[in-house]
Amino acid sequence: MDNYSYLSEKQAIKTALWKDLEKYSEDVLEFYLQNGFDNLAIMLRLPDDWSRRVVFDYLMIEKKAVLSCIRRNKVYFLRVISEGNGKLLRPMLGLKASKYDLLWKEALDLLNLYFVERKVDDKLFNLSLEKFFENSILNEKYRQID
Repeated sequence: MDNYSYLSEKQAIKTALWKDLEKYSEDVLEFYLQNGFDNLAIMLRLPDDWSRRVVFDYLMIEKKAVLSCIRRNKVYFLRVISEGNGKLLRPMLGLKASKYDLLWKEALDLLNLYFVERKVDDKLFNLSLEKFFENSILNEKYRQID
C-alpha cells in the first residue's frame, strides 16, 4: 500500500467517524463536558492515539467544546488567571498545537470578556457600597453633630 492510499484510508475513516459523532453530537459534547476527554475515550472505546485525536479535533474544531467548557467553568478559569497562572490554560485545555490557534484566540476573547465583566461588576459593587455609606442614616447623624 502506498502512502497516498494510506492517507486516503485515514481520511475516509476520519470522515466516517465525524459523521457518526454528528448523529450524537450533543450527547457526546455533554458527556465530554461532564466527565472529561479521557472518560469519553474510554466510553467510546477509542483504540489508539489517532482515533483519540480525531474525536478531540471534532469536539474542539467542529463543536468548539472548549468555549462551552469555559462558559461552564468561568469562575475557575478567572481564578487561574487572577492567580497569575494564565499561561497554564492552553496546555490544560489541550490546545497546544498550532491547528488550534484560531480556537485559542476565541477562547482568549471569551476569557477576556469574562475578566472585564468581573472587574466592572466589582467596581460597580464598590461604588454602590460607597454610595450606600455616603447616604446612610448613620452618616446623616454624624453630619448633624458637626
